[in-house]
Amino acid sequence: VDMTDDAGNSTSAATSFDLDTTLTVPAIGIDSVINDAESGSVAVALSGVDGDVDPDTGVVVTLTDANNASVTASYNAESGTWIADAQTLTDGDVVVSATVTDDAGNEKSAAPVTIDLDTTADAEDGIDLAVTVDSVINDEESGNVTLTLSGVDADADSVTVTLTDGEGNDLQATAVADNNGAWTVNIADSDLVDGTVSVAVDMTDDAGNSTSAATSFDLDTTLTVPAIGIDSVINDAESGS
Repeated sequence: VDMTDDAGNSTSAATSFDLDTTLTVPAIGIDSVINDAESGSVAVALSGVDGDVDPDTGVVVTLTDANNASVTASYNAESGTWIADAQTLTDGDVVVSATVTDDAGNEKSAAPVTIDLDTTADAEDGIDLAVTVDSVINDEESGNVTLTLSGVDADADSVTVTLTDGEGNDLQATAVADNNGAWTVNIADSDLVDGTVSVAVDMTDDAGNSTSAATSFDLDTTLTVPAIGIDSVINDAESGS
């Protein structure tokens, strides 16, 4: 700044400032599906965050479910990500948003990302996993034991059945569903011993969540061949009785 008065005297002064009118738009990085084990510590990564953005005070990361319930993530310096506890959110679509503000006051928001929060293996249809089976399985039926499973969600990735007899012998098999929704397991060639057989069903969905159900049945595959006892010769007096 230069100043001259009406007498012709001049003087000057100087200073400077930082012109900061730009801020990079960040991008959100996050797993597309969050399961139950992950829901308590959901990691959100941000790329393109300028160096003059304080990760603790200049970044707001929010997760919002379909009911408009939301949680805010906190910066974790060790991982360099923002961590949110999503256990209070409702399963389904969750929108992840992020806004950054630099030390000059410029503000930018990332394009929101929608993820699938899936914390249960069997609650999508409102029915818990359950298994039923005939109370007694005979020899003929042992080649195709039919299990009735309810509460199997559409995203079930695997259904494993473990059958254990009273002597501790067990058989693990993958249950196969037919077109009518019946699940079958073949135990005909197993080492299972007749008697009470416990059935444990473990289901895992494509998000990695697991659940289980149990029941039991009586395995009865043997019958003693009877022996006939009779006189070799029947006379007239005996023939009537």
